[in-house]
Amino acid sequence: MLKNGLLILAISLFSFSCKSSKEALEENIINLKVAPFQVACMGVSERECMVVQKDTADFSLFYSGIEGFDFQEGKAYQLTVAVEQVPNPPADGSSLRYILRSSKEIAVAKTLEGSAWQVTKIAGEQMPSAAALTLEFKEGKVSGFSGCNRFFGQAEIMDGLQLKMGPLAGTRKFCEGQMKQEQMMMDALNKADHFWATGDSLMLFEGNQLLLEAVK
Repeated sequence: MLKNGLLILAISLFSFSCKSSKEALEENIINLKVAPFQVACMGVSERECMVVQKDTADFSLFYSGIEGFDFQEGKAYQLTVAVEQVPNPPADGSSLRYILRSSKEIAVAKTLEGSAWQVTKIAGEQMPSAAALTLEFKEGKVSGFSGCNRFFGQAEIMDGLQLKMGPLAGTRKFCEGQMKQEQMMMDALNKADHFWATGDSLMLFEGNQLLLEAVK
């Protein structure tokens, strides 16, 4: 009788262990790259939301919190996060629960002063290297080459990695086949309100929308 009881207990423990291992393997894990700034967003009420990139998707607003993670302005992160369904969520709550599994801080430059960049992408579109689109920030000003003309103007860098460029002016040449990319670049610079720079890369944003990417 005792042997039978021990056998049943052993089988139960083994089944539970297998089930737990299977659930762990099936855990929904996502990778999030978190920008070093937050932007205004509207949920139940207006508040600040993180700007995140899930795996290789576009950057987007993240309306939920992440258990175990405390966002600090001016710091960027690479996160591994578990996602669980919330049974019977409240009407004003999320149906998903996010739990931090790992966190790694990503380098962030606090200023653009004295930096020069080669533009590689605008609005997600790869720019040809032959176009030689450039940006330079120096003494509170921005200047560069937009594909046909040189441009220059004011560049104000504020707390929270906020950025305001303009008014922008420049030469007025016409270059066949190059005016579209020039207009794209000028639109991006005029719209940009935040930046994220590392040692060798730069991204300009309008809210959660990635406008322009550049490298040194």
